[in-house]
Amino acid sequence: MLPTELLRRLSKRQKATMKLYPAPFCRSAGNAIEAVHHRGGKTGREGHQQRALEGYQGVSHQFQFVYAKQEQADNQKRYAVGADHPQQKIPVRRRLSFTIPHLSRLIWRPPAVRMDRMSRSPHSTPTEPERRIRSIDAIRGFALFGVMLVNMYNFGAWSPEWAGTLDRIFSTLMHSVFETKSLRLFSILFGFGFALQLAKITSDPDGSLWIYIRRLVILFFFGMAHALIFDGDILMQYAMLGLILVAFQNFPGKLLLTLSMVLLMAFPIGNLVHEPDYEDVLNEAEDGLPLSVQREDHPYLGTLMDVFEENVEAIPPRIWEDLHQPESSLAIFSMFLLGFWLGRTRIIQTESQHLLLIRRVFGWGAGIGTVAALVEWWLQHYFGYAVYSGNVASPGIRFCGDLLFAYGSTALALAYGAAIVMLSRKAGWQIVFRPFQNMGKMALTVYLSGSLLSTTLFYGWGFGQLNLLGPMATTLYALLFFVILAVFSSWWLSRFRFGPVEWLWRSLTYLEVQPFRLK
Repeated sequence: MLPTELLRRLSKRQKATMKLYPAPFCRSAGNAIEAVHHRGGKTGREGHQQRALEGYQGVSHQFQFVYAKQEQADNQKRYAVGADHPQQKIPVRRRLSFTIPHLSRLIWRPPAVRMDRMSRSPHSTPTEPERRIRSIDAIRGFALFGVMLVNMYNFGAWSPEWAGTLDRIFSTLMHSVFETKSLRLFSILFGFGFALQLAKITSDPDGSLWIYIRRLVILFFFGMAHALIFDGDILMQYAMLGLILVAFQNFPGKLLLTLSMVLLMAFPIGNLVHEPDYEDVLNEAEDGLPLSVQREDHPYLGTLMDVFEENVEAIPPRIWEDLHQPESSLAIFSMFLLGFWLGRTRIIQTESQHLLLIRRVFGWGAGIGTVAALVEWWLQHYFGYAVYSGNVASPGIRFCGDLLFAYGSTALALAYGAAIVMLSRKAGWQIVFRPFQNMGKMALTVYLSGSLLSTTLFYGWGFGQLNLLGPMATTLYALLFFVILAVFSSWWLSRFRFGPVEWLWRSLTYLEVQPFRLK
């Protein structure tokens, strides 16, 4: 095919993009691959361009543009994170091989990740702490606080019995700012992490998807242990849905984004057609009892074995049940897809190139989320609508309220993330986000530690404050626990490379004891 014919097939956007990354191209792509490969040296973008310029000065200028555009598309669509990061380099032979099928007008699909190795590849190693994305760690730390706060409200602070002015203010703030939004944000980060792990695997010639699967299996066992003391565990659900996410690794980006938005409709539509069964009626009647009555003979106020016997029914989680709930497995999986799409587009990894888009996400997300929250409050005040408690609104009002809550919560979660990304670029905010970053680096340890602190406060084998603390007191305790965990995280990471649970998780995943102490 002539160079002019190739250029004719490119869109205006592609032609404009090619001018940013000029690089030579050779008609004999196979000879170019071998020549560059045998020259040795660096294998990143700059090193390859320099060697190619030395060897192929006489190549057609049109082909230079074609190769540059294709190289950029490869870096984005094949999750080639290492092409733009010197710490993670892709072999030239593997990277250039993706160019030839495209120039031959073949329809490309992302390569299937090799799964023929159950053991750890000698080239597959954990990500070093210094190579983590700081803004993502800060977002994760912020989301962890919200998740811990919402979980603590489940021990009695949710009750309408707390009718004091301050309690109502704190309860409203928890619902409007953190409830569901924090879990949305945390779930998005899980999908984002999957994109990074897949990028690392695909950029490694000996990479194996079994490392990711083994990682999820170990996470499931952590969740089983956690669920014995707290039945609201999300680790098992994340592990199960994470395995399903593997099937979507080759889906186009637009389809991932579309599926994510469609799955959010599961809550408003499911809640509209759902008919309460006997168990739903029984649970609603039990929640309507006075808190003092609920404390009587409660297993959480008994021994540790009583707690285990009560919570063992939560293992394994029934991800196929309660699909009409706002935090169902479908809603969580929709955030997985959204985070996976976000990781593949590399918006956060190259945030300096996407600041305008990030600002728009913050503006639109905060605007849509705030308007949705205000309309939801209006529906609650005048029509009796409620998301989690008793709902006396008509089906039409309930559907509108659920729709606003489902998409408004997601919009606010994205606004939170965009705000942290923008503020973390400012030097003055670094000291503010450092505790969040440290907590985000050891998120699993912090999540489990938060549950341990909370259950010690509320359970009988601790201080036995179940159903005795209102929204204000619960929020203050959550802030206290956050400060304790932030100080602990900073102290720990000043001496060790990973959190204790993270270190165990990595060692089991890679079947090798990982370095623990800082040098």
